[in-house]
Amino acid sequence: HRKDSYKFTLCHGSLIKESYSDKDVDFFALYAMPIETWWIIPVEKVGSRKTITLKKNTKKFSKFINKFELI
Repeated sequence: HRKDSYKFTLCHGSLIKESYSDKDVDFFALYAMPIETWWIIPVEKVGSRKTITLKKNTKKFSKFINKFELI
């Protein structure tokens, strides 16, 4: 991680990486162990991203921190 930012992979496949769709998953449960923080993000909020970099104060995704009631 780079200065309190954490990069997560949101794709599958060995040679060709494909994004997940709402037909594959409902949510991503992403955990940053060093800061003991979970993000529970609906798949439609990440779009076709193959990776996502999060910080505890990332405006767009901070509302999903520890949102276990979504799942």
